[in-house]
Amino acid sequence: SICEEKLMAFYKVFAMCIEHDLFHLETLLYMYLQLEKKYKVKPDSIPPVTIGPSLVNRKPIHIPKGYAYIGANSKTQPWGWDNEFGEHKVLVPPFSVENLNVTVGEFLEFVTSGNYDNSKYWRKEDYEWKLSEKLQYPKTWTKNNNKYFTLTLFGEEIPISECKNWPVFVSWAEANAFAAWKGARLMTEPEYHRVAFTTPSGERNRYPWGNDFPQDFHGNFGLKNWAPMPVGTHPKGQSAWGVHDLIGDGWEWTSTIFAPFPEFVPHSNYPGYSADFFEGKHYVMKGASFATDYVLIRPTLRNWYQDKYPYMFAKFRLVYQRNEETIKNGNTTVAHVAATKKNS
Repeated sequence: SICEEKLMAFYKVFAMCIEHDLFHLETLLYMYLQLEKKYKVKPDSIPPVTIGPSLVNRKPIHIPKGYAYIGANSKTQPWGWDNEFGEHKVLVPPFSVENLNVTVGEFLEFVTSGNYDNSKYWRKEDYEWKLSEKLQYPKTWTKNNNKYFTLTLFGEEIPISECKNWPVFVSWAEANAFAAWKGARLMTEPEYHRVAFTTPSGERNRYPWGNDFPQDFHGNFGLKNWAPMPVGTHPKGQSAWGVHDLIGDGWEWTSTIFAPFPEFVPHSNYPGYSADFFEGKHYVMKGASFATDYVLIRPTLRNWYQDKYPYMFAKFRLVYQRNEETIKNGNTTVAHVAATKKNS
């Protein structure tokens, strides 16, 4: 009826406004992270950072060839951003993925071994950026008396010796260089969907842990904590394949260029929301960070950022694959270079 159509139109505008503000709240926190400590006050209500060991041992998980189901269907999902729509499935070749994200401690080894400065692990344009920025370690780290620290939102300098089990937050360029150093690569968007939302028996889940609405024990999101937590802290949030932290702590970098799905239609009320960024310079991010609201946690949601922005709450994990594969993502084809895990 006309009344129902008007109500649905109102709902979509209302949802757009709410989600847009929630996204920008997180963006403001990236800016807040860059402020000097003297301008910050940490409220007493915010809990202290979580320090401790990982509760899970790191291991690669083999994912056999199978389908990933990507994109939203307007008939079953009334609201979503325009880049989410275009439901389709992708046949994903077999791959192995680490069950845990790369940690601060592991990235520190990349830095202290001298390999962070080795151009052979970087794309040419990324290494030129590194040199122009005079980067010797990630932007959100500090160094004093040969000891390294990572900065929190409120300017606290946490010794990496203490937070070594946190997922490391770095730019896409740095994540890609680390992966090359390890003889690996980053996940693609279809691979993320396969490992997060399917099961070994072929079923589909709305969330990695199943179909229950996100709860505190599933992951670190919703600003319960204003910092990441040790990897593997939320075992009840692991996927059916045994992969942890796919949602929470930080957005997950992928190697997939942000591009439209088949039959993409710009949103009538915000036509430039996605289309302005289909220029080949942004990469898809999936999941959620510690600052992401529960409202934004859904399988079809796509975040994106440029490859050299260093202040994202963005983590990554390693994928290993023996043969060169070509993976089709919508109308974009991305070739992935063969990578074999090296002993290190």
